[in-house]
Amino acid sequence: MTTYTLVYQAEQHYGIQPYLLQLILDKDSTIISFQEYAEPCNYFCRVQWTSKQSFSIEDFKTVDEQHKGIGFLKDYDQERKLLMFTSKNIVVPLEILSKVASKTFPNTKIIGIIGNTDTFKQYADKFEIPFYHTPTNERSVEDYEADQLSIVKKLAPDFICLARYMKVVSAHFLEQVNCKVINIHHSFLPSFIGANPYEEAFNRGVKIVGATSHFVTPELDEGPIIEQNVVRVRNGFSIQDIKKIGVDVEKQTLSEALRKVLEYKVCIGFCKKRTIIFD
Repeated sequence: MTTYTLVYQAEQHYGIQPYLLQLILDKDSTIISFQEYAEPCNYFCRVQWTSKQSFSIEDFKTVDEQHKGIGFLKDYDQERKLLMFTSKNIVVPLEILSKVASKTFPNTKIIGIIGNTDTFKQYADKFEIPFYHTPTNERSVEDYEADQLSIVKKLAPDFICLARYMKVVSAHFLEQVNCKVINIHHSFLPSFIGANPYEEAFNRGVKIVGATSHFVTPELDEGPIIEQNVVRVRNGFSIQDIKKIGVDVEKQTLSEALRKVLEYKVCIGFCKKRTIIFD
């Protein structure tokens, strides 16, 4: 018995629901859950079912043709391979490690960790995860990304997580990795650009600190948003207090975004600029 998950979107949604479900039921399936969301010219759904028969995305080709649709189909029980990128921050990547170790994420394995510093190597060693140090100082982007892409192609991850990785990945990198890349950053950026955003926020007297997790695209911090959170800043908070609550909200936001992605609950719309979340 296999559990399948289909995430689907179409431009024409009249009559699509019974047609789509009938294709699944015709192969002796049991539907576990069905979620849908419709707009005047867009239809989105997530269907999960079990069956002894095999399915492929080709089984839904007639839906594609009749309703101008597109989607992806996953074996929900199949292992997800996650590759993590880190820098000096340890709090955010440790949160992801703990979620994987506690099986909060469904059937997920961290297959490797790439760091532009070796700060996180000791934690990777404790979890017996291969660590790859790819220094970026005094090297061109093309040079160090060539090393990283060699590792990516060897490991063939399903997803890449930038866990406070403090380098901008190039359009060439994104073209070559052949998987979705998920990032986390301060939600009040780009208002406070640079190496010290929390100091800038403190000096401006911000009242909330937040984080945004999104898919990475060639346009800096413009990818489709997956998850956002904010925390209030109280009177008397120091810069260190703001940094602490900022990092806390970042780790929670990235963790929640990854959970939704790994549970196949995220659909990127036709416009490629927004997401529909089934949760």
